[in-house]
Amino acid sequence: MYKIIRLKYVFIGGIVGLIAGAILGLLIGVEIGGNFFVDFEYVDVRGYEATGVLGAQIGALTGFIIGGLIGLFKKE
Repeated sequence: MYKIIRLKYVFIGGIVGLIAGAILGLLIGVEIGGNFFVDFEYVDVRGYEATGVLGAQIGALTGFIIGGLIGLFKKE
């Protein structure tokens, strides 16, 4: 029973971290791409759209990992 509860915390933490990381990464990527990397290309888009997509993907991944780790080491 203890491992199921722990897994639930890891899953919830990962999902919350994924959403928060994706939003934060998107906003940071759009800001950087719109001001500095206007010629950057990724997945057939340029500028702020490309860096926004890349930022959202990186933010979602790191947010999921950090959120999962926080859920894993949560104290009861």
